[in-house]
Amino acid sequence: MGTRGSADGPAGVVVSQDAVVGELRDWQRVVELMADTGRDFERMRAAVLPTAVQPKGSAFAVAWARYASESAARAGEVVGALEETLRDFDVTDGRAAEQLGGFMVACAVDPQPVPGPEARSSTGSGLASRLGPLP
Repeated sequence: MGTRGSADGPAGVVVSQDAVVGELRDWQRVVELMADTGRDFERMRAAVLPTAVQPKGSAFAVAWARYASESAARAGEVVGALEETLRDFDVTDGRAAEQLGGFMVACAVDPQPVPGPEARSSTGSGLASRLGPLP
């Protein structure tokens, strides 16, 4: 991940698909860890503690079981969002490949040189008009 900018505008965030995959794996591990931790606290028995601290020990275990389970659920939401981001990458890459394929076919069928800016008209008579509208 990084930033880039231009003279035309502010810097933006650049996110690679590999970075999203890495984050997804990390968040999946968080889900597993928190779910396991929640189960461990649920299995904890206050009876092994001294009688004087059993009520507090039980309350502690119940509270932390809930915290860990809630954290696993929230981390699961992050996993879902990252998975959706990867699906968006796939859709976008597919559309770009289709457009590039159309461009390459148009160039192969009609390999006319692209005129300079002074020869272009506002009616769209160049390559863009032969490719058709963008989806």
